[in-house]
Amino acid sequence: MHQLHPSSGAEVQSLLRPITCPKVTSMKPRYLSGIQATGTPHIGNYLGAIKNWVASQNDETDAFYMVADLHAITVQMPADEVRRNRLETMAGLLACGLDPHKVTLFFQSDVRAHCEMYWLLGSKAYFGELQRMTQFKSKGGGKQDVVSLDLFAYPVLQAADILLYQADFVPVGHDQVQHIELTRNIAARCNDSSPDLFKIPQPVVPTVGARVMNLQAPTSKMSKSDRAARNGVIMLTDDNDTIKTKVMRAVTDSENRIAYSGDQPGVQNLIEIICALTDSAPDEVLDQLAGQGYGALKSFVVDLLVETVEPIRTSIQELLAHPEDVFDKISVCTQTAQGVAEGTLSAARAAFGYGSPSAMTSAPPALQANHHHSGR
Repeated sequence: MHQLHPSSGAEVQSLLRPITCPKVTSMKPRYLSGIQATGTPHIGNYLGAIKNWVASQNDETDAFYMVADLHAITVQMPADEVRRNRLETMAGLLACGLDPHKVTLFFQSDVRAHCEMYWLLGSKAYFGELQRMTQFKSKGGGKQDVVSLDLFAYPVLQAADILLYQADFVPVGHDQVQHIELTRNIAARCNDSSPDLFKIPQPVVPTVGARVMNLQAPTSKMSKSDRAARNGVIMLTDDNDTIKTKVMRAVTDSENRIAYSGDQPGVQNLIEIICALTDSAPDEVLDQLAGQGYGALKSFVVDLLVETVEPIRTSIQELLAHPEDVFDKISVCTQTAQGVAEGTLSAARAAFGYGSPSAMTSAPPALQANHHHSGR
């Protein structure tokens, strides 16, 4: 089974500047990651993140996973849509197998420390480096007269999300590694004046399934926001017939030759979906499909997706039929997240000159982290 490991690839390491990490004594490595509250997850969310979160939930790690509903309002939407999306996203995580007894699963907005920490860290983030964030340039760089402050400062809130929980490792996609570099730099600037205030987190990039592409536009990442290619997105609530239709209509090419090559992005994407669903290497998939055409490739993908999505879809439907159960399942997790975050925020407030000086008399948060026991 594919496990999460800190990435050591050249692509990631080239982005990470050398930073001296504070001395840390920890009982378990702590993982922190999140998913935006955009509604029901799609197969790209599942293979790129959620599947690995589920596979790695065990007694060897201390994992915090959030529905990032504060980040979601960087896109303007009515309040009712925000409420619906956050519920559907959390139901999706539970349906995929995240267990609140094994991980700390919570809504970002239920921990108010995120907003105050975001403001404090903003004093350590520079305008120029935020302008250079590739996600900002791609999503709002050409519309700077109307782009929201939330979108521009998104990476600072993300830094607050991570540093509040003294995370050792942050599972992310390749497109988020730049934000983790910023988080590391902000943490290092804080530690320069207040040693061991924050741990310096490391990114964890999955080697398989990290970037599932749209079935109709295989050079673009699968995304619900791409309305022009909506039929290329497999939702975790799609019925079996819908899944089959979308996959069988997936864009390939005229060669009818199954090869794992950047020259055949549509075929490569289907092979990578198989690899992620079966924990296989591309060569193994090619051997299994040797001598066959695109019809066999697509049928294989359909069978795997139906097998994966069907039980998740049923569970999502059951959870959404009783929304109160969703909130009940994570109530203890919310209290756990609040307690950890408030401990870090109290020390940060003192380090920045606020609150009681006694907050800094005990061991700094980076040295206390991972000694928290939730009792789950």
